[in-house]
Amino acid sequence: MRCGTSGYSGFVEKYPLLPSVRCLQSHTKFIEFKSGILEDMLNLVEAVIPSMHDFEWDCALVLDELKLKEGERRDPSTGLMVGKSTLACHSGIATKGLK
Repeated sequence: MRCGTSGYSGFVEKYPLLPSVRCLQSHTKFIEFKSGILEDMLNLVEAVIPSMHDFEWDCALVLDELKLKEGERRDPSTGLMVGKSTLACHSGIATKGLK
């Protein structure tokens, strides 16, 4: 996602084992993305941990912070108002985001 469609297409040319952009789009078009923390994924990881072997315990969580244009506005794709903080320990208009 960081390098965009044309950047990813360059990777596909160099490493043809990767799926094409169109293939990725067709397989992910049903996924709904919403702002906030994906709690379901954290719960899934928590449920799987007891059955994991020691060598499977290595994990990395990488976050990239970005500055947001302050304000509240309607997201045209969902019709929802966005711009407020989604973290329990913060309230009001968000000024930074993580991706």
